[in-house]
Amino acid sequence: MNRGSRGALSLMPPPPVRKPKLAEDMEKAAQPDCRTAYRDRGLLAVVPLANDTLKGDGCRW
Repeated sequence: MNRGSRGALSLMPPPPVRKPKLAEDMEKAAQPDCRTAYRDRGLLAVVPLANDTLKGDGCRW
């Protein structure tokens, strides 16, 4: 069977598209620093910091 053909049934999904390491590093550099991102909120900064850490797309450490 030809690997390029899709056929009627596609049992294997296509592999996920990965971003190059440089693109990931550039996106991470654009994120604000966690030490200064929520400093004006005092102790209430724990909530958004925890959320950003769990999601992975907020501020960077």
